[in-house]
Amino acid sequence: MRAFPLLLLLLPLPAMAADDGPEVATLPRLPALSPEEALKSLHPAPGFTVSLAAAEPQVMDPVSMSFDSRGALYVVEMRDYSERRAEQLSRVRRLTDKDGDGVFETSVTVMEGLAWATSVLCWREAVYVTATPDIWRLKDADGDGVMEEREVIFTGFGDGMARLNVQALFNSLTPGPDGRIYGATAPNGGLIRRPGTPEGQGISVRGRDFSFDPKTLDFRAEPGGGQFGLTFDAWGRRFVCSNSHHLQWIAPVREGGYLQMPETLVDIALDGPAAPVFRISPDEPWRVMRTNWRASGLVPGLVEGNGRASGYFTSASGVHIWRNDAIIADCGSNLVHRKQFRETLDGPVAERPASERDREFLTSTDTWFRPVSFTTGPDGALYIADMCREYIEHPDSLPLNLKAKMDLNSGHDRGRIWRVRAEPASESPAGAVAALSSSAGPLPLLREIVDTPDSERPARWKGWWEAVRDSPSGRTARTLLASLRNAEEAAAFYERCSGDLPVPQALDLAVRLKIRTPANLKEPVSRLAAETGGASADRLKALELLARSEPEKLFALATDKKECDAVRLLAVSQVPQAAAALLPDWEALPAGLRSAVVTALGSRSGGPALLLGKIQEGLMTAGDIPPAMAAAWRSGGGAEVKKLAAELLPAPPPDRTAVIALRQAALTLPGDAAKGAVVYEQRCSVCHRDGDAGHAVGPDRASFSNKGKPLLLLAILDPDREVAPQYARTTITLKDGSVAAGITLEESLESVRLMQPGGQALNAPRHGIARISRDAGSLMPMGVEEGLTDQELADLLAWLVR
Repeated sequence: MRAFPLLLLLLPLPAMAADDGPEVATLPRLPALSPEEALKSLHPAPGFTVSLAAAEPQVMDPVSMSFDSRGALYVVEMRDYSERRAEQLSRVRRLTDKDGDGVFETSVTVMEGLAWATSVLCWREAVYVTATPDIWRLKDADGDGVMEEREVIFTGFGDGMARLNVQALFNSLTPGPDGRIYGATAPNGGLIRRPGTPEGQGISVRGRDFSFDPKTLDFRAEPGGGQFGLTFDAWGRRFVCSNSHHLQWIAPVREGGYLQMPETLVDIALDGPAAPVFRISPDEPWRVMRTNWRASGLVPGLVEGNGRASGYFTSASGVHIWRNDAIIADCGSNLVHRKQFRETLDGPVAERPASERDREFLTSTDTWFRPVSFTTGPDGALYIADMCREYIEHPDSLPLNLKAKMDLNSGHDRGRIWRVRAEPASESPAGAVAALSSSAGPLPLLREIVDTPDSERPARWKGWWEAVRDSPSGRTARTLLASLRNAEEAAAFYERCSGDLPVPQALDLAVRLKIRTPANLKEPVSRLAAETGGASADRLKALELLARSEPEKLFALATDKKECDAVRLLAVSQVPQAAAALLPDWEALPAGLRSAVVTALGSRSGGPALLLGKIQEGLMTAGDIPPAMAAAWRSGGGAEVKKLAAELLPAPPPDRTAVIALRQAALTLPGDAAKGAVVYEQRCSVCHRDGDAGHAVGPDRASFSNKGKPLLLLAILDPDREVAPQYARTTITLKDGSVAAGITLEESLESVRLMQPGGQALNAPRHGIARISRDAGSLMPMGVEEGLTDQELADLLAWLVR
């Protein structure tokens, strides 16, 4: 891979605005290749060949393709990417290969005047097209090739957005196994309705995908949440992808309503969501420049890949099942990636083919090769839509001085469609025929757990539990438990499944079911609870059960100084009333127990006022209150709490430049990871999970531990620098005056569901909501570093990267 010199980045820099970046004298550019030259630049994996199926002027800026029943190829051209939406340059074209030589030499415009069109699907004599805010249905009534019938069948995509995000438009219309048409909503969301329905009414798809019946036009929100790309495999399993989450499975669930469901959106790539990729094209000069500016703190923005400009998924932009494999585009890295599936009890996992451990399925030395989507042709070949653009990047993510040197329209008059075929020796992928011959398909047990009718379920509980209780990730076990409807059904489940279980396994099941102490565990629970000072796993589970039936005993343990910290922590978390009883001994409490007391009181009625009062008295300090909690108090709750929080826990200054410069000393100090664990528990675990500890509100520690200390420090000090869409902040003001901030989990006509700091889910009925505001800011508040010394920050960084 060619690299470009970074000398200009190392020179003294002039004064600049925060988002402008340094002045750029010149920006090297890489030339476009002709279709013939571009073909020579492509390098398919052994066993596959690539050929040109179409090129400009027959096609320009293709982003989606679909074959009709006659073999014609319909293509959406997004010629108004990325800043020309107002010009409505998107259109739909029909390509035909009249002489049968494999090249589409004829092209006619079917529909034009669209704004940011993203998807086309030919389905049962109709053509469906997406262009925010609408889904169009086109029909050729008399067979003359002209679409005389045109109607908007749904509208409302993007409703509620002050400004549409060009990289978050709904897309990927795909036929499902049930005869419905599915699509990816992407982060712009929407409130979907039939034309003529008053605004403000409809079905919310924020955080969801969607489907509709093409016959009845029945529309519904579906589990999902990908960004661009949606596909089904031969067994009807649905997969999506997002920029840095290149392959995600929409796992089936059966919501019972009693226990929390496992996540439906599951990263399944064994090499990680933002997996390494083997690019052979040179890093574009602009990308190298911006990455270095971001890593140096000269401009805001997410620094990925530990400061590398490439070598990992940053722009996964299309996923398609071909020959039983997942094919994923990375338009930013000029390549196409392939994954093969392996089945486990908890669902599919995906890994590189053995022959592609250190290379990609298709690469190019051409930086203008921009694969964005796929389809399978009537001939069984894989067709690749290549936008053939000089730049593919969100314009808002470019520093202004850099953007001024870039022609973001360069390539708008180019486009390629490539055909990939398997050579005869590769015609039947290993294992595909055998797998497809199985009538049950993969995951028959999981499908049985999800699909079995209510009346038949109790008789199968015991067999299911014996099969899944030790599943590799525990996902199938959690799916089974989440199907239970109430505490009574959970108790019945326990009775059926626990009869021959040893005490440790029976304790574990009862705790997971959140039931009161069952009869066969009363003696073991009583005996274990009496083992003063012990903190075995069995004792902790026994005490958790005891909290549901005899909370006063846990209250006593919380205040018993003879008990170990683990037991007192458990007691406070299970019986929050005990937290207030520990405040008089605040100075003597260990750090972990202090954090538990604050967490327990901070979300309870009267708790914020009590803690603020202790700060006024001098018993506690402002540093004892997690920044996320302090921010919530300043914006919500009663008037007195807001006033005291603003006075005692003032918001940090919004300009973080000086703070970033001041706290660089933390990078020069040796950190103690053990001490950092305590800081993490106090400051970070309210929103981040580390293994089994903490709360999964923001990303897990494992997902960012490899970013390196400089980038992690930058993220801590300036959390709003760049926020992934799934972690953007939603703030709800209720009619009673209270305010709640969190991550949107789900929306419906009846309610909005948020995940708040501390892992608490809030279900707010719409009739009780006064206002909803959404912004690109992080739920993680500014000021996490306040009250921490440079050494404590160094310790925290050591813990995060361990």
